[in-house]
Amino acid sequence: MLGANGATVLASDDDAGEGYCSRATLSLVDPGLYYARVTAAPDVSSSTFHYRLVIDAITNTCGDGVRTPGEQCDDGGTTAGDGCSPTCKLEIHETEPNDTISQANTYASGWQAILSPVMDADYVSVQVAASGSVITAQTGDAGLGGCVMSTLDTILTIFDATGKELVMNDDAFGYCSLAKAENVAAGTYYVRVTAGGRASDPSYYGLSVSVTTP
Repeated sequence: MLGANGATVLASDDDAGEGYCSRATLSLVDPGLYYARVTAAPDVSSSTFHYRLVIDAITNTCGDGVRTPGEQCDDGGTTAGDGCSPTCKLEIHETEPNDTISQANTYASGWQAILSPVMDADYVSVQVAASGSVITAQTGDAGLGGCVMSTLDTILTIFDATGKELVMNDDAFGYCSLAKAENVAAGTYYVRVTAGGRASDPSYYGLSVSVTTP
């Protein structure tokens, strides 16, 4: 996608569509003239072929319950504090830096965060009240569909209070993760979220942590 001068690239894509087809999205643009340019990929077997181009112009209406390309979320309302802001942006709960156990944030239900840059690590602390409990941690896509489409890639690790790794999981649902530490003693535990090898920057994710007592 090019600006009115026909030279400035505003958005570009190679293989986000079906197969090796492309899907470029340009969000939150001002009124005016724009251009779409289609070229053959460098490694294509023939630079001459038929193709179909579809261009849709979508108006973002925050609060209508339909997430359009210019919105990170749309829960059908414009109430703050419910995970989706009045401007349809994800409400992030983490406080950086939280890159080590000593900097861990206290986990709260509905947790949403960002891995950025790709090498970022997010730690949260979890309290276990009774011995023999099970800690279950699971990453989600914060409603963006990344788990189903395999565009979100996370790795989950659970540590005990000494920093000993108890369990790690990479891919459970698409490239999203599910880690479970069983029969743990009462005390403080830590869940770390890092990006997998297919992750993009930034990676928005949701985190669910539950403690099941015996």
